[in-house]
Amino acid sequence: TEEINEWHPNTRVNTLWIESMDTSSVLEMILTYFMIDMWFDPVAREVKIAAISAWQESSGMLKENNQIDFQSVKKDKNESLRSTRALVIYDKRFLATSDSVENYKKASLYRRTELESPDLFGEPKTKRFDFTFLLDKDSADLLVNRWVNRYLNPSTYTWTTQERKLGFNVGQVVDTQTLLDVGFNGSPSSSTRSQIISIKPNYKKEGRDYTIKALSYEPLFTTGSEIIITGLVSDINLYIQYAGAPSQAVELTFVFDGVIGSGTSSVIPAIRAGAFPSGSKIIMILANGADLMSKGGDGGDGGDLFIKASTPDVFSSTPPKNGSNAGVVYDAEGVDTDIYFSGSTPSASFPLADGYIIAPSGGAGGFNADTSASGDGGDGGDGRSSGLAGLFGNASGAAANGAVGSNGVDNKLTGSFGLDGADNEAVGGLKGSGVSDSGGNVVFFGSNASRYINGSGDH
Repeated sequence: TEEINEWHPNTRVNTLWIESMDTSSVLEMILTYFMIDMWFDPVAREVKIAAISAWQESSGMLKENNQIDFQSVKKDKNESLRSTRALVIYDKRFLATSDSVENYKKASLYRRTELESPDLFGEPKTKRFDFTFLLDKDSADLLVNRWVNRYLNPSTYTWTTQERKLGFNVGQVVDTQTLLDVGFNGSPSSSTRSQIISIKPNYKKEGRDYTIKALSYEPLFTTGSEIIITGLVSDINLYIQYAGAPSQAVELTFVFDGVIGSGTSSVIPAIRAGAFPSGSKIIMILANGADLMSKGGDGGDGGDLFIKASTPDVFSSTPPKNGSNAGVVYDAEGVDTDIYFSGSTPSASFPLADGYIIAPSGGAGGFNADTSASGDGGDGGDGRSSGLAGLFGNASGAAANGAVGSNGVDNKLTGSFGLDGADNEAVGGLKGSGVSDSGGNVVFFGSNASRYINGSGDH
């Protein structure tokens, strides 16, 4: 419970089993999908578990010719675990149906394409998990993110350790420094992070030593790391989808490079910070014309018209629908954030910022029906994903659908953004927000007057 609470704070591993399953199969499912290690410790004579996280900190340093016996180290690349991509299909709505793919509704994919090269870690390789009903969106996103970032380039290390130097346990994450790991100049590298996966005692006439196995462990990010986000992506949770849910306060830089933040729903922010621990800080750099925007509000439907054939001069109608609100581009969710729109940045890789954050517009309200026609629909609001047009009401007549909002891709500041939807006979939806602080301290850098539309945001 402590491990789950630390590494999956929003997850409850509770489920109703609707058919008999072998105990080992149930355990394997839970351990796999929530990335939990389980092993028997032959020294402590106990069964132990530990949640696997790419944020796991090292508990100490093991050096060759000290804790590691001199020239006892063997290193083998673990190709069976290496993954540059991971995919899981989940969300089985009706548990009694078969396990074929059409009965699952969602998928989560994470990839590190910048590392898919024979000169780096190797050709692309995908870990495909079995379909599962155990996961929700957050736990599925966390699974594929942590899997790839841990197993980008795994190697198995084997060595011997003298009993008097055995100050570590199975499951522990350590930094190792061996003569097999060298830098480009031929000198030993500073360290390799590994997890101890086996400690086997060897009995000899003069006492005992231990054969140790460790699996190299790619730390996800450290404070000060830069995470680059490219492409047209939707509903970003920085904490889970890109940072791997650190359990302690961190400072991370997110570089948005391109057209980013296509919100699929005006209810969900296009980009949200997520549940970073208290004291964390986010630095956002908008690079190479990055264009951040969320979804425009939908137009309201027109009123319906009802006429009885027996009394054509008598009619009744329903009222038109209100337009819907536009979305939020970035919700800091209480996390302190620096946003660089233009000018110099603290990044060595992206020293100049060049980007936009643009609030979308609300959808217009619908129109009333009259004696001859149903009501017209309201126009959709402009946004990254344009607001849908309101539909004309039911009945024959000259009513018309509203207009679909303008799609904001590459329009930057030229559209009708950051405006409330028009009040027709029904009320228009509220304008969206560029940035919502939600209790965090958000600071803008650069010449943002021509690069930012606030709408109903906090700036």
